[in-house]
Amino acid sequence: MMLAWYELKKLLTTPTIIVFVLLCIAYNSVIVFVSEHVRLSEVRTDAAALTDIFDGFDAVDIIAGRYVTRHELSGKYEQNVREKYEKLQAVVEKKAASDESLSPYFGDWTQPMHKLLFQKLLGAIIAQCGLLALFASLISTGYENVRATEGIVYCSKSGRQRILRAKFVASLIAGGLLFLLLMSVSLALFFFRFDWTMVWDDHVSSLYNRAVDEIAKP
Repeated sequence: MMLAWYELKKLLTTPTIIVFVLLCIAYNSVIVFVSEHVRLSEVRTDAAALTDIFDGFDAVDIIAGRYVTRHELSGKYEQNVREKYEKLQAVVEKKAASDESLSPYFGDWTQPMHKLLFQKLLGAIIAQCGLLALFASLISTGYENVRATEGIVYCSKSGRQRILRAKFVASLIAGGLLFLLLMSVSLALFFFRFDWTMVWDDHVSSLYNRAVDEIAKP
């Protein structure tokens, strides 16, 4: 365990890793602060005049029917799809009773805010963390080769296996810690600039929210 700790410490203090993390944070900061700023409390939209999409919505006829027609389903395949959306119907009726689709959410800014957070920022973080995990693994396994000490460190099979296991564990832990660091700093910057506390009690089934691939689907 002590060997894994030393390997982890070696990774986290590597200048390449530190510089790359700082560059990632700087890049994420640019994503957050160059995006158009809007006071979300000032763009709230009154959804009371809108029509509740869940009222009278037949999931079997509308959604299942669309899939059956699109994919030319028949027999047991058609039956499976229709049975799936029969189970969904109870949820639709519950949402209709509580007027969830009339929740104001972010109003017309719902899609831009979702795209900024879930596509641009989180997409960048995922890519950065993947690269950091790769760098950590490569730096850990290639450390001795760069310093020409492989002949000493890996002189025995048992010692080599023990060291490689420690490097593997250290790389996993380093990847997790760097992910938490990047995620926490980036999200802290995001929520510092955009106040989302106003929508905590709103429903994501709001009419202002929609499926990315199928706009007509609630």
